[in-house]
Amino acid sequence: MSSAGKKVQLDSSLSNLLNNNFDTDSLTCLQTCLKIIDNILQKPGNEKVRTIRITNPTIQKKITSRKGGVDILYSCGFVLQEEEQKLMTKQGQGESFLILTEENEDTEWLVTARHTLSQVAMHQLNCKAEDLPKFLPPKKKVEIDSTGSSAGSFNVYQGKRFDAQSASVGQSLGPPKGWKSATEAQLESLEKKQAELTKNHQRTIRERQWIALRPGETAPSVATSAIAADPISSSNSREDSALLASHMQKQHKQRQEEANRGFTTKAMRDLERIKKQKVYSHTLLAITFPDGCVCKGQFLPAESVQTVIESIQTDLLIPEKRQESFDLYMTPPRTKLLAHQTLVELGLVPAAKVYVSWKSPGFSKGGTIASYLNPALLQGGSSNGPELPSAVPVVGGEDVAMQQDKSKATSGSAVANNAKRKKTKSERQADMLKRMMGK
Repeated sequence: MSSAGKKVQLDSSLSNLLNNNFDTDSLTCLQTCLKIIDNILQKPGNEKVRTIRITNPTIQKKITSRKGGVDILYSCGFVLQEEEQKLMTKQGQGESFLILTEENEDTEWLVTARHTLSQVAMHQLNCKAEDLPKFLPPKKKVEIDSTGSSAGSFNVYQGKRFDAQSASVGQSLGPPKGWKSATEAQLESLEKKQAELTKNHQRTIRERQWIALRPGETAPSVATSAIAADPISSSNSREDSALLASHMQKQHKQRQEEANRGFTTKAMRDLERIKKQKVYSHTLLAITFPDGCVCKGQFLPAESVQTVIESIQTDLLIPEKRQESFDLYMTPPRTKLLAHQTLVELGLVPAAKVYVSWKSPGFSKGGTIASYLNPALLQGGSSNGPELPSAVPVVGGEDVAMQQDKSKATSGSAVANNAKRKKTKSERQADMLKRMMGK
């Protein structure tokens, strides 16, 4: 668009703004547009100041909600662009942006447009000059040469390499091929270790060890795994409250540390996350039906929701009910579990309650409780139910695994000794987990 066409568009936008808004709102809109133009003039090459999110609360309140406000930005060279062409949100839904591309940016016209906006604010809206942003001469864009250095300045975004190879050619060659930072190397090492622990610690589940309970029934006492070697449960509600209070304090402390921490890279965040993770032998699911019946079984953390659905259909339901459609969800808040998602992705590890929702209206109404379940499971069957999962931390996991193997070998003599000693924190947590799961 020619300069004359831009001027006509700007004048039309200003007339539209002044005729359809209160003076205070029009002035606020012009002041915001002046700040946007100043940022562009003072930060050449900075894409951030040239990208405006339409849903930004400040932009909505001061510009887009005012008739003629967005047209001013259009006259300055901004164009509307959908997010699908640029970025995607976590929810997968796009947003709209105002983008000032390099082809549409005209520094001379931006200075002219800024002067016009200032004159309208002072002469038609009676704004004092000191109340408007002070004009500063536009800065020139720094040109980066082929060596990654700018003329007479140091480029902080370009990595430097000082070694014999760089000195021999007279320029920085950049990082060597395949180079990794200490954080990335440590993260890669822990990821390999986590995969190895998962391979060794998670056994193949051949039987789900399903057990079915009618409303009000409790599961029989079962053997616990290495996560809780003490079979005697003497913890009370006071200990549970103390554990929950300690957990809440730990979460609050972590949130404070994250808030006070400076900028971190993705590798640094992933490293902190994997250091706190544990590898579980399996996960314990308590499938709760609408009539109050609960079926408990064990699955691998990497198994999908589709595997759980198929196991419910083949192992829990009677043959004539296996064709009934249902959804699985967790709460709160109520969240439907998608078939392709894994249990570890959904956070259903090491144990969780999952609810069944029948798609057929009135499927469980008017019938006998648990009439849809396999009678063999209700009569006890050959299973005492799944055992609690054992855990091995990623950091220091080898030592814990050796201790668990040793404790299994001496489990007989440990029963008498456990009754006399004070329980550890992990054992108290395991006891609380058993009570939460109805054991």
